Amino acid sequence: ATTTTTTITPTTTTIPTITLDKSAKRTEFMGSIGIAKSFRLTGKNIPDNIDIKLVKGDQVIQATDIKVINGQVTYYIVVPPKDTAMTTVGDWDLHVTLDGSTTIQPAAVRFEFPGGLYFYPTKTSSSALKASASASQPRIAYTLSADQPIQLIIYDVVNMRPIFHRTFAAGQTGGKVGYNEYIWDGTTDSGTTISNGSYVLQGFSNGKLIGQTYFVVID
Repeated sequence: ATTTTTTITPTTTTIPTITLDKSAKRTEFMGSIGIAKSFRLTGKNIPDNIDIKLVKGDQVIQATDIKVINGQVTYYIVVPPKDTAMTTVGDWDLHVTLDGSTTIQPAAVRFEFPGGLYFYPTKTSSSALKASASASQPRIAYTLSADQPIQLIIYDVVNMRPIFHRTFAAGQTGGKVGYNEYIWDGTTDSGTTISNGSYVLQGFSNGKLIGQTYFVVID
């Protein structure tokens, strides 16, 4: 009888993996122009056709110039300029797709306005102010270096009279260290809707002016 011996050589499956720190968040401040910033990821067996993007609702920012070298992935994201759509501000999820499988890191990147006081967009309308979706409404944004009380006042430029006041206690929403945002529906202190015209927004803390900006309402 003849005995035949078959040798089976085990195969190694090289499964691509990406390491995501679900607790990490990177903050980028929007400037006057869009600037590409470098980002990095680590992993194993990463294919060259890796796809990376930032997603916020129905908005997508596609990563560019993606390079894979020894388990390190370098890619670039263009940080939006501050005169783009106001919904750019806030947290974006990172979507990484490997071989058809997508891994998501929630709130991986936050876009904020730089230090100062902003009313965004600087040109708005009564319909935008009264939009049913808060994401479409104008907002007041500012960044604080510490918890502090904040007072916001909007003036009618023509008469220089205050039409809107709002105060926030230190440590509470609107008075917290870091990025603060207040969505305004255009309702004045008297309960009416702001009319067409030019306006000044001022921010104060402990009696000191911390910022001033302008905006217009045109229908």
